[in-house]
Amino acid sequence: MIETFEKKLNDLKSLLSEDQLLYIHPRSVENFFKYFKYLRAGAIRDEVIEYFNQYFLYIETRSFILTLDESDEVFNKYIGKIGTIYNSLLHFQVYMKPKWALFIAINIDLLLLILGQLKKIYYVPIATILFGGYIFYLKITYEKKGMLYGLRY
Repeated sequence: MIETFEKKLNDLKSLLSEDQLLYIHPRSVENFFKYFKYLRAGAIRDEVIEYFNQYFLYIETRSFILTLDESDEVFNKYIGKIGTIYNSLLHFQVYMKPKWALFIAINIDLLLLILGQLKKIYYVPIATILFGGYIFYLKITYEKKGMLYGLRY
């Protein structure tokens, strides 16, 4: 069954542009396929297969071209739920694009600066360093193993 889904995804790669592919979260789905065999047989595998079935049905009904809102919906309804299962059983991690992680970290550092907390640590942008380190850690450990999933990843 999973081989059918893999074939569909590979066919989509030849049909869609790189930008269109991002909206269907191809690397996340590929990583799920890669580790599917490590899921215990039974209800969990059946649940994951059902999510994949619904995922492909959803994108097929939209002719494989999704809008930004539909891409978010696909992630929340299917990819995120599959990712939660893989996270709890196989220790997958959620990938956040570096620009968004740094944006959030800089805002946290600005808030700490406004609250006067950064002067206690000599104005070191601690959140930016921690978020940057975390993204680097994910890249060097989990991306090489193919154990990441995320929005438009």
